[in-house]
Amino acid sequence: MRLLTYFFFIIPTLLYVDLVAQDIDYLEIRSEVNLLSCGSTSEENLIQTKKNLLRLDSARIESNIEEYYYDLAMCYSKFDLLTDEINQSDSSLMYKFRAFSHKPDHSPTLWSLAFHYLVVDNNCEKGRYYLNQYKKHTPNQYWDYDQIDSITKYCN
Repeated sequence: MRLLTYFFFIIPTLLYVDLVAQDIDYLEIRSEVNLLSCGSTSEENLIQTKKNLLRLDSARIESNIEEYYYDLAMCYSKFDLLTDEINQSDSSLMYKFRAFSHKPDHSPTLWSLAFHYLVVDNNCEKGRYYLNQYKKHTPNQYWDYDQIDSITKYCN
């Protein structure tokens, strides 16, 4: 009886769990989950993207998890611009740090942290730290010198 239980219940269950709990490369599903782009940031797409991202089980994301957390951070940042809810900015910063913890040399996250501290929080010391990290990990050809001047002008 024990052998039959093992054969008909435990083995199929293990096979099912293995199939369902496949590891995810976030970049492979990003376009399906994140409906935002430079040209499409409607409130409807923003709400749907936030729902899609929060539904994902981050424990299953094996590759490019920093991109997942960065996308969540940007989603909350955009919500912060549309609403007066204070926790949106706090959530955005929290997800930026999660992205940073998974990949400390992720240029978009470093830029976003530098921008946050220099422009939003007016914390020149932290802002300069992340801006220097951005410059260290980003090839010069990708630097936007006008943007760098714009966000650092308040800290000179």
